[in-house]
Amino acid sequence: MTDTPNMEEMYRIVDKIKELTMEYGKLQLKLSAARAAIINKVMSDTNYWIKGKPPSMSFIEKTYLVNGIDNVNLIEIMKEKENVKSELDYNKMLFEIKKLEVEIWRTQSANQRALT
Repeated sequence: MTDTPNMEEMYRIVDKIKELTMEYGKLQLKLSAARAAIINKVMSDTNYWIKGKPPSMSFIEKTYLVNGIDNVNLIEIMKEKENVKSELDYNKMLFEIKKLEVEIWRTQSANQRALT
């Protein structure tokens, strides 16, 4: 029979998932706020207007909401968000593996008891 599963490790993974979930949510909020500020500025600042008119939302989405404007770099926020998402997904998968290890241990333990 294998060793008892390390529950402390599972608790550490759960704590990491919690931390990453909070960080991911904060980055989503930061990205949404930055995009809203960009839309507001582009629609109201005549320096961004095309032929005397504010740009269309389609144009804004394909340009300013990808690259950002002035000192707002959306690409960096999006990269950071995706890095956190990747780490979060990894830890969720790791936790699922640990749950499977517990199930295997339980089965092996029950089988061992049945033999004795």
